[in-house]
Amino acid sequence: MKPAATQRPCPQCGATAAEVVHEGRYVLPASHPLDAVVRVVECETCGFCFNDTPSTRADFDRYYREASKYADPRLSSGAGCSPEDASRLAATAQAIRSFAGACDARILDIGCGAGGLLDSLAALGFHDLTGMDPADACVEEVGRRGHRGVVGTLDDHRLADGSFDGIILSHVLEHVRDLAAALTNVARLLRPAGWLYVEVPDAARYGECLIAPFQDFNLEHINHFSAGTLRNALRSHGWSVVSAGYKTLPLPHGRSYPAVYGFARVGKAGPAERDRSLRDALSDYVTKSNDMLARIDRMLREQVGAEPVLVWGVGQLTMRLLGETCLGRAHIAAFIDSNPVHQGRTLADKPVISPDSLANGTMGNASIIIGSLVNGESIEASIREWGLKQRVIRLDAKGNQ
Repeated sequence: MKPAATQRPCPQCGATAAEVVHEGRYVLPASHPLDAVVRVVECETCGFCFNDTPSTRADFDRYYREASKYADPRLSSGAGCSPEDASRLAATAQAIRSFAGACDARILDIGCGAGGLLDSLAALGFHDLTGMDPADACVEEVGRRGHRGVVGTLDDHRLADGSFDGIILSHVLEHVRDLAAALTNVARLLRPAGWLYVEVPDAARYGECLIAPFQDFNLEHINHFSAGTLRNALRSHGWSVVSAGYKTLPLPHGRSYPAVYGFARVGKAGPAERDRSLRDALSDYVTKSNDMLARIDRMLREQVGAEPVLVWGVGQLTMRLLGETCLGRAHIAAFIDSNPVHQGRTLADKPVISPDSLANGTMGNASIIIGSLVNGESIEASIREWGLKQRVIRLDAKGNQ
């Protein structure tokens, strides 16, 4: 396939020609600010892989302000509520403690979510901690936990230059549309000799830790890093990597998630080295995801007839299934989601209701499709705890009855 002009410049080198790696389609809720097509491409010049989206920085800022899933500690990673999440955050905090040395460092966690990492740092003795997030609800939760919270983004905030000894971007850069501007703004916030901690999903290992089809080719993850391209991106935008490594993050039910990390300081910008190794790994990931998506489609065809059904969960897997499987043609009576952010909205012209609305019996005995592979077990347990007797259909085919 020949390279084509991109809608978005390469975040690493700024080139505007790329080859398509994968394209997928979503059905989005009404008034959703982001584009419904995920088009992952490889830059022809430097080999960086990214989502070539027409959505603007303002679109993404609105999305994270209005539809954040990270504020509610029960529903998101980064809050430290599950044993696996708490272990992950404690390990990250310990790595930062080892690098930073003294606990008197003034630290800013950008994209702090519900503030779990701030809690872990405080437990190690750090006391000058600030969390910044675009969602008011996240900042309120950070304040409730006893930390300073600031509403803002990498490009729009009220923090003074030179305010911090260390800045954390943990699972943030994969969400950022303009890497150059973001990393320049981070550098301004650091004091001389300050440090940056970056952690991102390891795209080279997506296929090794696959849970749901195309789980990382989603609306939010618009930059895809390997260890090599993370180092390249930082160097391209004026950072010198001091140390780096790999992680395999624990998830509930024995699952895992791949990540790469690095500590960096402000340095001299240098040219990115061309890296084509990631493309092969992503091609394997696409093949495995397509196979999984086809299996789910076959299972739904067997399990779902013409009768009305309910779909529990309006996350990105559900939206992807609506766009690319027979679920989009099913007779869906309503969607159910425990996150208040989604309740009262519509998806595919059907209402999104709370579990309470289902428990009162107004939806009859319609079968329930669990629209999640990551949280399928816990959602099914919740359904049974509610005392609901409807037939449950799991995407992994377990427990279907």
